[in-house]
Amino acid sequence: YLERMSSLEILDQLRDARNEARVGSGSEQPSKDKINRVYTLRRQAIETVISTEKSFFEDLRAIVDNDKEQLLNRVGHCRHRRAYAGSVNAQYSLGSDHSNEAVVDVVSLLLEEQPSEETIQRVDNVITQYEENALQAFRNRFEAQLQMQQLADQWTAEITLAAQEDITAVIELQNQYRAVMKQPTSLVQQTDLAIVELNRDTLSQLLIQLPDQLANSLQTAYNHAAYPSIYQDPSRVERQIAAALKLDDLTPSQREQLVNLGSTYLNEYEKFSEEMIDQLSTSSINVVGLEPEAFRAWQEQQQQLAKVKFDRNELNGRAISQLRIILNEEQISRIGGLPEPLGEDDFYFYR
Repeated sequence: YLERMSSLEILDQLRDARNEARVGSGSEQPSKDKINRVYTLRRQAIETVISTEKSFFEDLRAIVDNDKEQLLNRVGHCRHRRAYAGSVNAQYSLGSDHSNEAVVDVVSLLLEEQPSEETIQRVDNVITQYEENALQAFRNRFEAQLQMQQLADQWTAEITLAAQEDITAVIELQNQYRAVMKQPTSLVQQTDLAIVELNRDTLSQLLIQLPDQLANSLQTAYNHAAYPSIYQDPSRVERQIAAALKLDDLTPSQREQLVNLGSTYLNEYEKFSEEMIDQLSTSSINVVGLEPEAFRAWQEQQQQLAKVKFDRNELNGRAISQLRIILNEEQISRIGGLPEPLGEDDFYFYR
């Protein structure tokens, strides 16, 4: 399989076409035909990759046990969806640019939690319904994104070339560009929204039917996948607490304090993070092209997010202080040291 994937001629053709269509400076702009060839090859490439993967899974079916065939099929379907989702821009084009919900695959996240066969059977109807709808939804998003990117590349080359000949024509071309891009941008937003709604509906059904512990793990995995920027927190000390609990010279008192700190800290940290996610997931504000009233609403949202982020940082600071009290300097050194809380300039959420 790896040999077949590495020898696909279409990938070499795509690389060469991209180099030829690379936007240069001044009059060195790619022709429309060269730009179109890149996007034709991108479409052909993903279909070739998926076809190669399907062949690989057909080979696997010949050697796996029959009772694993359904799971194998599901893993294959997940990979096909991921091929479409991972080939274009990840960010959700509606609302905040902090969300990657439109490329999250809920069933993939569930399978990564390695649920029991009994649990899979319990939610089989939910998984099947998702599989029936998700592949086409991801394919639609892939095609909508490609159409928008292709048009944008064509206009960028034309505007850049025009700027070398008649700078006054650029303003008119930019106005035309904005008008032309409205329809493909709207289509991308529609395909994004279709996946987001499918994901949220599927997740809600799964959380109701799954055992509590697995449901909590799936919700956390979804939050991290859909809102990665929320968890990009250099002051978070979950890793340090886990590392400290593995030290072989802890006293019973130290271990008890670390267990209590970990339990309290992780619960409160997740609550603050979920509060930020709730604010972002219920917002339809898009910062691009905001009218004055919408811009004020966006500013209010950022202030609210900054407040929650400040409170979460205060939690981090308290946990860091407690770790300094519980552990000695040598133990702190062995867990890689401790971070510092964020500074005052880090609380403006939108960066």
